[in-house]
Amino acid sequence: MVSSRCYLALAPVALGAGLWLIGYGCGGGDAATLPACGNGVQEPGEECDDGNKDDTDGCTSACKKAVCGDGFVQAGIEACDDGNTEDGDACTATCALPSCGDGAVQPGEECDDGNQSNTDGCLTSCLKPTCGDGFVQAGVEECDDANADNGDGCVAGCKMAKCGDGFVRKGVEACDDGNSADGDLCTSACALPSCGDGALQPGEECDDGNQSNNDDCLSTCLKPSCGDGFVHLSTGGGAGGAGGGGQEPPQGDGGAGGGGQGPLEECDDANASNNDACLNDCRLAACGDGLRGGLRRRQRQEQRRLHERVQARELRRRRGAAGRAVR
Repeated sequence: MVSSRCYLALAPVALGAGLWLIGYGCGGGDAATLPACGNGVQEPGEECDDGNKDDTDGCTSACKKAVCGDGFVQAGIEACDDGNTEDGDACTATCALPSCGDGAVQPGEECDDGNQSNTDGCLTSCLKPTCGDGFVQAGVEECDDANADNGDGCVAGCKMAKCGDGFVRKGVEACDDGNSADGDLCTSACALPSCGDGALQPGEECDDGNQSNNDDCLSTCLKPSCGDGFVHLSTGGGAGGAGGGGQEPPQGDGGAGGGGQGPLEECDDANASNNDACLNDCRLAACGDGLRGGLRRRQRQEQRRLHERVQARELRRRRGAAGRAVR
């Protein structure tokens, strides 16, 4: 005699003799399957039941749906599963193996911001940015050429090279003493001091930065004097430049200086003879000067014309310089 049994199920259950029921039912025979996880039937309290004990598929042996963090590595979906949702260990919260750029700081990483930018606070190598790494950190560095050479366009501190930074830029600067002062061994333009650079250096009486020998400073950076061979035309202060000074000229008929002031010298032949066309006080020789050997009138006239041409040339030069300054 075959006993019958009754069951309550939420899925089709074979009850033997080809009879199928859903819900509560009775059937005969020992072939009936009792409710249990792993019987292939999803029953109350089960999320799934695939009828096997494989924990690497979509349904675990506990009849739970596979999820990241359950401690089982789901084949083809997860790279790892350490049973937690924490970052910073051997398996990330997304069940992936840790790597630089995943946004989670792992052992051996200084930072990890999850992007591919090298100009922010974390490099793509997961290292914090530093001066000399070859990447210009926005808002922090002016340049970064990844070397320690202070003679190129980017110097220590990742600053752009400039005159006065204390580093001599190769091919650009002759010197750099770290200041913007003239008068020392390196000018404010990072050039070695020299006569004519416009800066008064030790050993120079003046330096007006030009090559004229008719103003208050000679091209040799010495102050003009009678007997130096150059006719001094500047009038009181004129274009003396640095240290030029200038001396008050004698009152005369106007000359090149204008304003009722004449030239400081009428001539200068660089000798001490009073028997030629130019006396040793740099005045033109003339009849009545009390000195013998004065030239004839024609010679004196020629000398005066020469002097006037020099004055006119110097006046044109000054006017041109003044016009350029106004522009």
